[in-house]
Amino acid sequence: MTTEVAVLNKFGVALAADSAVTVETYVNAKSQRKVHNTANKLFTLSKFEPVGIMLYNSVTLGGIPWETLIKVHRKQLFKTKYPALEDYAKQFFIWLNGGSVFDDEQTRWIVFTNLFQAFASLKSSKNSKAAFVAALNKEISELKKLADVEGFDAAFRTTVANTYRATIDDCAKLVFKAKASYLNGQKRKIVDFAVLLLTKQRRLDNYSGIVIAGFGENEMMPSLREYVVDIVVCGRVRFWLKDTKTIGPMNASEVVPLADDEVIRTLITGISPSFEDHVLGNAINLMISLPETILAPVSQLTAVQKQKYTADARKSLPQHFRDFYGKMTEHRDKNYTNPIKQAIASLSLSDLSAVAETFLSASQIQKRVNPDLETVGGPVDVAVISKGDGFVWVKRKHYFEERINPSFRLRYLEQ
Repeated sequence: MTTEVAVLNKFGVALAADSAVTVETYVNAKSQRKVHNTANKLFTLSKFEPVGIMLYNSVTLGGIPWETLIKVHRKQLFKTKYPALEDYAKQFFIWLNGGSVFDDEQTRWIVFTNLFQAFASLKSSKNSKAAFVAALNKEISELKKLADVEGFDAAFRTTVANTYRATIDDCAKLVFKAKASYLNGQKRKIVDFAVLLLTKQRRLDNYSGIVIAGFGENEMMPSLREYVVDIVVCGRVRFWLKDTKTIGPMNASEVVPLADDEVIRTLITGISPSFEDHVLGNAINLMISLPETILAPVSQLTAVQKQKYTADARKSLPQHFRDFYGKMTEHRDKNYTNPIKQAIASLSLSDLSAVAETFLSASQIQKRVNPDLETVGGPVDVAVISKGDGFVWVKRKHYFEERINPSFRLRYLEQ
């Protein structure tokens, strides 16, 4: 896990990322997790234009490090300009789908491991074939409701089924080796489930979050685009747009926490998101149980009357809850979020980078005093992107000493 943040106002974008990456290995059938504080997650997407890119969660795609993919694309991009930030993102994904980047055997193995995890999850808690079939049907129904990954339409699903049919069959036989009877009469549905899993917008394990921020050639205000990217299927990268932020007359600033966002959201909303979920969950349970609790000791009412009054009271609960949550949200925005956003709207570029770094530092401190694994840490890389100055590093770590590598700086802009 990691923590990153983007802070935007009319002057530009400040991007900050920690250096922690969690590696999970298995020793004697036991999972062991180790954190390395040396990962690079913040890069220039163009050496010449005001566009940056950050990544979180998985640091590879199709077995290739994102750092390598970004730098190879950047070299090919060279001095090319695009009118809008969206165009830089589109061209990046077009290049990834160019057909010669990924190894087919490697991507097929990654597909296999994702299917293995999905099949194992289906099997794990099902003690009968009937329960397994019911769970399989439910999964298929839920997946059908989701949007297609762009370009992964019905025709492409046929291609996926034909390409990976043997892989799906081998994976299912391996997972259900001890419960082979579960597969009798269900092989068609198993294939349908696998194909839907590979073509619908459901995030797979070891996904990557990709954030592209900055300015297009024709844009005077900064924007940000966040994508979910996970695996390569039949030579195509699975990706979709998760969120977008644009600074304009009606939106003077934005704070966008990414990945492990608990601490940063607490700072900008005044309440921990997990604690808020706990409060709201208990409030709902209280509202549901309250009518029955109040009416239970009233001896003048029959059981039928109590049930009727309880049912009538519960009909009004959704509106009461909406009112309750609306007042909470209004108080939060008025007293916490809006004042912070108003202050950020007028910050200079130097202050913008300081705020971004402070958000990261607060998250690191929280992890340091927490008994859990310290999954946020290491040096913080900070960059500022403005229309006039482009991408400027404020803090950046190197795995080498610059003073003894003068050739690195000399050849940087040559490629």
